[in-house]
Amino acid sequence: MRYDLNILWVEDTATYYEETKENVKIVKEQLDDVKSAKLYSDFGYSVNFVEYDTASSKEIKIVANHGENTINIINQVNSDLELDISENEIFAEPDKTYQKITDEIDDNPDKQKAYNDAIESEK
Repeated sequence: MRYDLNILWVEDTATYYEETKENVKIVKEQLDDVKSAKLYSDFGYSVNFVEYDTASSKEIKIVANHGENTINIINQVNSDLELDISENEIFAEPDKTYQKITDEIDDNPDKQKAYNDAIESEK
């Protein structure tokens, strides 16, 4: 009987582990979406979350539209943080762009204020 309980415990632990891995994956995907939306918002894009719900899948996508001051904000951020970020880069690789900005700020914390000022200057 004790042997059977140990097997059940191992099976439950394995099942819990797999469920936890899936939950972590879902949370990471949602966090990536939130970071992307924050980046788009920082650069003056209009951001919407669109939910697609079909018979075979359900997903949420981010739709970002260029804002009237987006180019000015990009230019100001590039100047103040000494970066070379393009509008296409923000659209195509928001996670990479977000990381580039945070790495620059981590290396020089004084640039956080410069970044905040740049993204607020045109809004």
